[in-house]
Amino acid sequence: MNAIDLLKEDHDIVDALFKEVESTTPSRYPPLFKRIKGELDTHAHVEETIFYPTLLKKGDAELADIVKEGIEEHKQIKMFLAELEGKTPKNEQFEARIKVLIEDTRHHVKEEENEMFPLVEDQFTETELEKLGAELEKEKKKFQSANKIKPENREKALGPIGKLVRILTEPSDGRDKETERSPAQTSKTRPSSGEGGKSSNGKATRKGAKVVAGSRGAAKGKTDAKSKAAPKSKNTSTKSSKRKTTTKSKSSTKAASARKSPARGSKTKTGSRASR
Repeated sequence: MNAIDLLKEDHDIVDALFKEVESTTPSRYPPLFKRIKGELDTHAHVEETIFYPTLLKKGDAELADIVKEGIEEHKQIKMFLAELEGKTPKNEQFEARIKVLIEDTRHHVKEEENEMFPLVEDQFTETELEKLGAELEKEKKKFQSANKIKPENREKALGPIGKLVRILTEPSDGRDKETERSPAQTSKTRPSSGEGGKSSNGKATRKGAKVVAGSRGAAKGKTDAKSKAAPKSKNTSTKSSKRKTTTKSKSSTKAASARKSPARGSKTKTGSRASR
């Protein structure tokens, strides 16, 4: 895991603990505060001894300014941790102080992730960040061991969403271990899809294949029936339209004849009157 991913994961774990504080009663504060302090002390230590010095040495002026600001914010957070360590939940200031600690830490995290980390990713190669991440991880374990700090269960603290994000952001070797299936598992799932397979005694089961063949034959039969029916209906509609056209033309002819015949009759009558 590279340095940026490792530090972001630390941020997520601490924020999960903050959310527990915000959703519980003051009687639960002491054990939660102990865990929060252990995570923040470890995180600040590895940043101040390895991460920040590397950025100051190799980064540009803009990155150096943000790092110096981060160091000052660490001092503020450590001051609140020291004050809270000597108090109990019954103390009126405890709840107010822990809320300020949460606000200051979240502000610090936001500046690191939105301002500092993008600059670090621009100015350091992936190889350098991977190497730096390994150094941070090693120093974390050393510091926690020396100060008897119990590391948080990272999978439990991050939850299902955090675990998914971690899987997606970690470098992949081209194989998805979570969804990868063995040949044995694949062969077991095949019979259920209706394509046949092997039974437990090794004999081939053709029932699934027959069902598929039957369904395919039925589908083909329906298609053939539709294709044969289609031309017939087309011919029928054509014949019908021809009959309608013929009938219409005959009706038109009769109507025309009817119109002409009265005119002829009136003409004959006129001629006979004239001869009289």
